[in-house]
Amino acid sequence: MNAELVKLVLENDMPREKAIEALNKIIVACQDCSEKLQSISDSQKNSDV
Repeated sequence: MNAELVKLVLENDMPREKAIEALNKIIVACQDCSEKLQSISDSQKNSDV
């Protein structure tokens, strides 16, 4: 999906600002997911002890 956004920008089918906004939303969602996965991993480690 990220590559598709970049391709659209390069082909001038999408304004640069709109693509950057979309990519920033993807980055935030990935960071949130990473934090949640880390929390799950940490809770599993604590319950194993």
